[in-house]
Amino acid sequence: MVLFALAGCARTVPGDGSSMPGGPGTPGTQASGAAGAALAAWSGYPASRKPRPVVNLPGADPFVIVSHPSQTENVKLALQLRSFELAAGLPRGPVNAPDGRPLRSAQDAWAQLSKVPDPAPAAKVTPLKVTSVRLGTAAFRHDRLGDLPAWIFETAEITVAWPALAEPEYWSPPGAGPVKASPYAKVKSSGTTLTVEVEALQRPCPGDPEYAYEAEVKESEAVAVVSIKKIVKGTAPGEKSSSCAYSMVYRSAPYQVTLAKPLGDRVLVSGEGAPALVTSES
Repeated sequence: MVLFALAGCARTVPGDGSSMPGGPGTPGTQASGAAGAALAAWSGYPASRKPRPVVNLPGADPFVIVSHPSQTENVKLALQLRSFELAAGLPRGPVNAPDGRPLRSAQDAWAQLSKVPDPAPAAKVTPLKVTSVRLGTAAFRHDRLGDLPAWIFETAEITVAWPALAEPEYWSPPGAGPVKASPYAKVKSSGTTLTVEVEALQRPCPGDPEYAYEAEVKESEAVAVVSIKKIVKGTAPGEKSSSCAYSMVYRSAPYQVTLAKPLGDRVLVSGEGAPALVTSES
């Protein structure tokens, strides 16, 4: 699970307002202005459009494996090289999904699925013979989960799915660069309370800084940008001691963030500009 990245510089705050136990570590160094940049980058997202455009998560493969009964080296290599042989007819329709969204053709999906990587690795492989092509659904990696329309390509060794929605049904910020990973959040039924995952803070050793978390939230009609800052709230009482040590085991912890209005169909984005995977929390 990917956590919400830390942002901002440390600052000392009075009182005991921490919502997490104190702990070691150093504050993140990303400028809080990055949240404003993320807000601007995602400002064009048409959240009011029905159905909302699909937001793919960074690092998601263009196709998904529906079933994988055979896991031979040839199958793995064929997937890597997109080595398929079409031995079935390609459907000529439909042109729209049941909800009215336009679909890419099976011919286009096949052309994309079978497109050889450039440069193609030099390897000998037996193509996987596609014996059936049909329109169905599959669970692609996007920000709200749920199955999406897909062209299903079946072979004897494996079944794969290629996205069937036409390109206008997907949205990403113009000129967006690569993002390494997406964070994860749960939203309560009210829509205004988010639970994100952060690094669990340990109890500080005497004389060490006491840290707490603080959320920075920027919102618009299109997006909610959440940055989590690690701040210094004081110093643990007592004299420093070499006998006090911290655990090296990494642990995460939940942290609640409140939005000004329900998230709805807006995109939840980290301060780094990465769209978050959002699920419902009872």
